[in-house]
Amino acid sequence: MIKIIRSPLRYPGGKSKALSKIIEFLPEEISEYREPFVGGGSLFIYMRQKYPDVIIKINDKNKDVYCFWKIARDKNDDLIQRIKEIKKDYKNGKDLFYDLRDQLVNNKISEFERAVGFFILNRISFSGLTTSGGFSKESFKKRFTSSSLERVALLKEIMEGVIITHGDYSNLLNGKKRDVLIYLDPPYLSSEKSKLYGQNGNLHFKFDHQTLKEKVLACNHNILLSYDNSNLIKHSYEENNDFNLFTLTFQYGMNNIYRGRIPKSKELVIINYASPLVVDKSLNSCKQIKNKSFIQYVSDYIENFVKVWKSERKLMEDIK
Repeated sequence: MIKIIRSPLRYPGGKSKALSKIIEFLPEEISEYREPFVGGGSLFIYMRQKYPDVIIKINDKNKDVYCFWKIARDKNDDLIQRIKEIKKDYKNGKDLFYDLRDQLVNNKISEFERAVGFFILNRISFSGLTTSGGFSKESFKKRFTSSSLERVALLKEIMEGVIITHGDYSNLLNGKKRDVLIYLDPPYLSSEKSKLYGQNGNLHFKFDHQTLKEKVLACNHNILLSYDNSNLIKHSYEENNDFNLFTLTFQYGMNNIYRGRIPKSKELVIINYASPLVVDKSLNSCKQIKNKSFIQYVSDYIENFVKVWKSERKLMEDIK
């Protein structure tokens, strides 16, 4: 795995910890990469560095997230300068948190102001939950740092040419272009009560998981889907033979329920294409739970071929 630039955002459910496992599922041919729920952007940042010539489109319905990525692309220097000014002016982190939170709920502020406010709240709120979380004194001291701004600066080159939209995820599922990979990381079903996304969690508990499944089924592109290890989700996608389901085990870097030791998490990866996987059986990090994996398919094919060859050889010997 190449050494990648980390996302400057702390994002609930972000995939920075699971990145090394998720990329095992990437198809061999990719002409375009799309991420309809970009969030913290860990995977698209990796894709941009690993596949610099691939067209990349990202989207998020959360206006704050959209504005951050757009301004990080278009006004990177100004964004960093303004954040530095605010950091210098505010010595009281709690005052800064509430001032910026009040600004973000105001729809009249500019995209630039929204990007600035979102980034700072992301760094100083508990678990990066911005308006859905509370002020964290520890995060204000340890997360709102110069190194986090350095990662924003590194986005300037990475973001060049990236297409960014603000709308419904379904807009990125359209078309019939070849070798398009779409990575979807939707709000998780089992954590709806956590209200992680949007103002007061409005983009989380209102999410329609059945509609997502229907749109994924109708999509003509390669789909890589991350989901929580929910029996309802598992059974829903198991009903269709076009999908292969796998389980991953890893540990998130944040959680808004467990404030102490963070437990390990099991999640689903769902794909609709053949993918040669690198599976570490000793760690049991990746276990297929439905349909045949690419490796098993090849193994069965070879076994069947050998049986046919032996049968034909015996027949020829009998004829002689």
